[in-house]
Amino acid sequence: MKVPVKLRYRLWFEREGEYVLGGGVAALLQSIHELGSLKKAAESLDIPYRGAWGRIRKAEDALGLPLIESTKDRQKGVSLTPEALRLLEAFRTLDELCRGDLIARVKERGFDELDVSGVSH
Repeated sequence: MKVPVKLRYRLWFEREGEYVLGGGVAALLQSIHELGSLKKAAESLDIPYRGAWGRIRKAEDALGLPLIESTKDRQKGVSLTPEALRLLEAFRTLDELCRGDLIARVKERGFDELDVSGVSH
């Protein structure tokens, strides 16, 4: 018998008890990296520019280092700092590992009644 619940989990990074990065900020950083613009990234994720900027600033404040920087030609937008790229890579890798391990362990333990289709945050 299937239990009518869907398995979910959340992964996030903290520094000294302060939230730094989770799925939302990771998606924002990824979009900035791909589009080269905070404004375009915010639009693509359907979030207000001010909210996107606030999330980035909050993460930067918690980390004590910048995550985005202006390109040499300011007309061309922004890019992620090397630290942001590394943080994003770590988050994506760990997220994928956790998701895969969670699904495998649910199946391994015989919790077939749990819906693990599309395990997400």
